[in-house]
Amino acid sequence: METIAGRVWHRSRLRTLIWPTAVMTLGAGMLVVTALEPNDRPIHFTIGLIMLAAGVFETRYRLGYIQRSTADMLVVPALIAGGLEIGVFHLHGSIDSQSAVAHMILGLTMGAMALLRVYQARQPMSVPRAAYLNLAVMLLGIELLSLSH
Repeated sequence: METIAGRVWHRSRLRTLIWPTAVMTLGAGMLVVTALEPNDRPIHFTIGLIMLAAGVFETRYRLGYIQRSTADMLVVPALIAGGLEIGVFHLHGSIDSQSAVAHMILGLTMGAMALLRVYQARQPMSVPRAAYLNLAVMLLGIELLSLSH
């Protein structure tokens, strides 16, 4: 939507900050998991901090304080770290289980989102590039819904 709407989208700070707020909320959630879950604390803590920092950088980019390439220095690693955390570190039990396969697919989707973010950075206002990233976000949402049995 943002690419199609162009600069009109950024007239509302609320719309502009939807994505960074979501990333920071997820990062804060990872820190809560760190406090509640005794297993894998260093992993959850590190990824939570990376996601919080990525949200801050994305916010600063969207408000015009820094360039997109600077924001991508943390946003792309946050996507990769999140994909590793979901896809690799959450593999419990057999890889043949439905849950393990779903977690691997989630991790691969997040890795694809990181690549799409780098691809989109070449021309941020490209409708096809934005559509690819939006499809990846929707796919991620559908995958997360499928895991909440």
